[in-house]
Amino acid sequence: MNFLPHPAKRGKVLAATLGCAAAFAMCVVGAVAADDGASSAPVVTAGAMSTGATVTAAYSQTEETTIAVPPVKAPPYGASG
Repeated sequence: MNFLPHPAKRGKVLAATLGCAAAFAMCVVGAVAADDGASSAPVVTAGAMSTGATVTAAYSQTEETTIAVPPVKAPPYGASG
């Protein structure tokens, strides 16, 4: 009796096994990389936070603007006008 599968099926089983092993290895690497090690992180303390002096800029209430006028007017879409 032969307990080994046919050669073509054996290749598929080997490929599936290697694929599962690679996926598992990536999960382990991801879990190790995601470990932030919060207990060993240094704590940085700083003094009180302060803001600098602010200045209000003076401007006129009405600003003079120009209206854009195109030099050439294109016909409407479909050239029906």
